[in-house]
Amino acid sequence: MPSTRDNINRIRKFSRLPGYYRQVTSLFEGAYSDSSIAWIAFLAGNSAISKEDFQRVGGFDPEFRHWGFEHFELGFRLLKAGIQICHLPAAASYHIPHQRTPGYFRKNIERSAALFSSKHPTVKVDLLTEFLFGAISLQDFELRFSQKVSSSLLGRKPIFYTQLQTV
Repeated sequence: MPSTRDNINRIRKFSRLPGYYRQVTSLFEGAYSDSSIAWIAFLAGNSAISKEDFQRVGGFDPEFRHWGFEHFELGFRLLKAGIQICHLPAAASYHIPHQRTPGYFRKNIERSAALFSSKHPTVKVDLLTEFLFGAISLQDFELRFSQKVSSSLLGRKPIFYTQLQTV
């Protein structure tokens, strides 16, 4: 029977940092970000939050029943409530990717964006979908969202997410 160490080494062998994660963590200098769009880095698969803060903002919205923006929407409410989102790269998360039907991501992103927009009509959620589909850079998203670019992105080459352009 393989040891726990053998199992974790096997998992690490096949692990990778997803492109989305690598790009949105550009919003952080060290553990912290001064970005108004840091909520797009709140990924539920590897997050920690106090029970009090989680309950104070209402937890996950149960209307998000399909794959998509439930974590972004919670991150948005956390940031809006003054709860800082931090990035700690040493906190590892392992996700096993699996096949999806053609159009799965696009359909669910559009559905989730519409639900997010209905809950927060003044939030420019369409900018997130434009970033996810490669139409605008992360810097453009932030600038159009908040009329400023955070210190972590200033002077950097435009960051585009291209993985979902054709999915």
